[in-house]
Amino acid sequence: MATVNEVITEALKKSGVLGLGQAMAGDDIVSAYADFTDLISQWNTKRWMVWDLVTLGFISTGSTSGYTVGPAGNFPVTVRPDRLESCFQRQFVNPVGLNVDTPIEIIPSREEYNRLSLKTLSSFALYAYYDNAYPTGILYIYPWPQASIYEVFISFKNALPVFTQAQGGTVLPVPPHYIAAMKFVLAKRYRQAYGKGLRSDPELNEMARDALDMVMQSNLQIPELVMPKVLIIQSSGYNILSDQFGNA
Repeated sequence: MATVNEVITEALKKSGVLGLGQAMAGDDIVSAYADFTDLISQWNTKRWMVWDLVTLGFISTGSTSGYTVGPAGNFPVTVRPDRLESCFQRQFVNPVGLNVDTPIEIIPSREEYNRLSLKTLSSFALYAYYDNAYPTGILYIYPWPQASIYEVFISFKNALPVFTQAQGGTVLPVPPHYIAAMKFVLAKRYRQAYGKGLRSDPELNEMARDALDMVMQSNLQIPELVMPKVLIIQSSGYNILSDQFGNA
């Protein structure tokens, strides 16, 4: 494992900005940390650069004004996600029994959500639209689930941690193969920042590409293709995931 300082220092050496026995100081350190923060922030928006999804649930209150996603929100998460990967609802069975989970289809755009005629309809949830407002996102559901008998779950990318210069001695809590990707990709950025980007470094570029490929391959998850309901002509048998007949 490596600390933040070690990753940044190694990246500076690989870029050719630092020589053997040299150390960064002053504004150069501030700039180096800014590039590191920018890199992690960009990786956090890419599904293939994050190794897992977080799933959070919130029991419906019957509200028709939207559920907040972010710090101190209905779905409490330190950094609001830029998008949702999946969504489902759980229906509670009383008296105590087997709770049933049903997928909720995500509406991909505000324009499509705006076409819904009766946005305050309360019933069994079928669709959800996520407005990724900043710093707190808002989840709209259609129809709105009734209070207390449904719990809505959302899944989104986990966030890679971002550290300040004061936390430079912290060991990076990431899988080991991420360290090489951070070093080599940062090295390319440092070369550009110090004017070395005018001359190509094929070996560095190849090592950065290989390190990124390793990360992306380890995180690759391809869900099974599901046909849109409007294209389904007839039943194709029993679906063990939904406990229904057909392709639902």
